[in-house]
Amino acid sequence: MTRDVPFTVSPAAEAHLREVLRYIAESVPETADLVPVLSRGRSTTTWTWQGASARPEYSDEDYSVGYYRPEQVADWPRVWVAGRDLAVCPETLDRLRGLNLEPKGARDGEPLSGQVFGRRY
Repeated sequence: MTRDVPFTVSPAAEAHLREVLRYIAESVPETADLVPVLSRGRSTTTWTWQGASARPEYSDEDYSVGYYRPEQVADWPRVWVAGRDLAVCPETLDRLRGLNLEPKGARDGEPLSGQVFGRRY
């Protein structure tokens, strides 16, 4: 069952994810029987100085699309992102709560370049 997403997706991140999903569907026929999954990658924190102490200013978490066998994700919740029903690990869905997904590092004219990250402001 598809749920309302507890996070926001910028239009540019939405476009990037759509392009990734399209490219994979056209280029990797082995994924036809697999389930697309919104997956969490690494997390980084940017720090700022406050007086003599450093404090976290914001954290970024990388997100990407992976593919799993249907039985691996049968009980996982689904979210509607980039025009597709994506499975999400329950722990990842909890981590996504309140984040805004945005693109990072994309190069003009190269729609598959860069990545999507989640940031809490």
